[in-house]
Amino acid sequence: MHKQPVYAGFDVYTCEVETDLFKVGMCLPSGPCVSDEDVAYIVECIKRAME
Repeated sequence: MHKQPVYAGFDVYTCEVETDLFKVGMCLPSGPCVSDEDVAYIVECIKRAME
């Protein structure tokens, strides 16, 4: 999260492990506006990524 613009200018104490994790991780959408159709699409994307 420290790389988001809202946190620019704040002190950061890191060993950059989170940067490596971000490169291989998957960011998933969430919130009250995610429809059932969106969820089905997200699930299919996760399934393909795990193949």
